[in-house]
Amino acid sequence: MPITVTAVRSVPKAATASVSLVTAEDVEAGVDGFDGAVLDTAGFAGNAEQVHLQPVDGGFTGLVGVGPASEVTATTVRRAGAALARACSRHARAAVRLPADSAINDAAARQALAEGVILGGYRYTVYKSSADVGNGAPRLARVDVVGSTSAAAKEALARGSTIAAGVCVARDLSNEPGGSLTAPAFARKAVAVARKAGLKSKVWTETEIKKQRLGGLLGVNRGSTHPPRYVELTYEPEGDPAATLAYVGKGITFDAGGLSIKTAQ
Repeated sequence: MPITVTAVRSVPKAATASVSLVTAEDVEAGVDGFDGAVLDTAGFAGNAEQVHLQPVDGGFTGLVGVGPASEVTATTVRRAGAALARACSRHARAAVRLPADSAINDAAARQALAEGVILGGYRYTVYKSSADVGNGAPRLARVDVVGSTSAAAKEALARGSTIAAGVCVARDLSNEPGGSLTAPAFARKAVAVARKAGLKSKVWTETEIKKQRLGGLLGVNRGSTHPPRYVELTYEPEGDPAATLAYVGKGITFDAGGLSIKTAQ
C-alpha cells in the first residue's frame, strides 16, 4: 500500500520523525534545533540528498539537503522525498517541512515531494515472509507535509500521490513472476485498476483477437499455455475534449520482446 501524503498546519503528536528539507544556504545560516558544529563534524552541508538524523525522545528529528536554493528543481525535491522515506522507514508516521526559499514554486515542490516519498518507500513484499519485512516492526505509512492546508496545497500533494501510485502499480506488475502474471491475470488486474480510476475497460479474448487479425500478438502467444488478452482502457473527460489521444503499451507477461538482449542505445 503506497504511503499516504497529507497537508497539515503543524507537526502531529503521532509523528515520531520530524524532518526538514533544507538548502545549502539554510545550513550555512544555521538551522533551529541543530548544532552547527555537530553538522559540520558530520559533514552535513545541505547538499542534495544528504541526510542528517539526531535522536529525540521516542523518535528523531532530521534534515535532508536539496543543495543550493537557486538549483532546486522538481527532481531535487523528488529525490529528497525518496531519501526521507528511506530514513523514516521504521516510523509509522513522519512529518516534513519544505524549504522556505528555493527556485521551485510551492505546488511543484509539493507534487515532487509526494512522488519521491511514495516511490522511495515502495517495497514489493508479496512473496516475502514476515521475518524478511521486519517481523511486524513499524513501517512508514503516512507523511504529513507541514505548512499550508489550502486547496491548492492539497491538490498538489494529491496529484503527486496519484502519479506515484500509478508507478507503483507498474512496479508491482514488473516484479510479479511471469508464472503467475499470465495474460488473463494481467487483464484482470487492468480491469480492477480501471474500475478504481473510473475508466471504461474492455478485454478482448482470443476469439476477438483472431477476428481483428492481430497476428503478432497471436504469434507470440504460441509460446504460452495460457490464452492471450488485449485490454482497451478509455477515459472520457467532461465536456468537449480538445483532442483524442491514444497510448499503446505492451503488458509484459512471459515475453519482453528481447528486452534482456537489447543494448541501452
